Amino acid sequence: MTDPALLGMSAVLAAACLALAVWALRRGPRVRLTPAGVEVRLLRTRRYGWDTLAPGGPPTPAPKQRELALAVGRADGSYQMKIVSFREAYVDGAFLAAAIRHYVEDPTHRAAIGTEAELHRLREALGVGASPAETAPLP
Repeated sequence: MTDPALLGMSAVLAAACLALAVWALRRGPRVRLTPAGVEVRLLRTRRYGWDTLAPGGPPTPAPKQRELALAVGRADGSYQMKIVSFREAYVDGAFLAAAIRHYVEDPTHRAAIGTEAELHRLREALGVGASPAETAPLP
């Protein structure tokens, strides 16, 4: 026979894992670009305004690199490095770095971030085509 206490603990553990997975999916992407700046969502969301990010950065990550270094300005004029992991962000690190550099250097299109038209304009400006997932026909 199965121990009722063990069965109950297993059910609680399974429910907690399911709740955590649903919470993570509902929160959306871990790294987002918004008209206000870069959002990094972990247990709490950190926001870095476009004007606080260092000009010229972040550098393009190496092919297998799973994090990005953002130089964020401090009140004294120096910069502090913030490491942003995009392991579960489902984004190409080189594209993300290029997009951040683009918006830091050229603020004219920041207000349109998040629109389909701006994504197409950004890709054209960066010389990047649509991802294979976007161009694949639906089943």
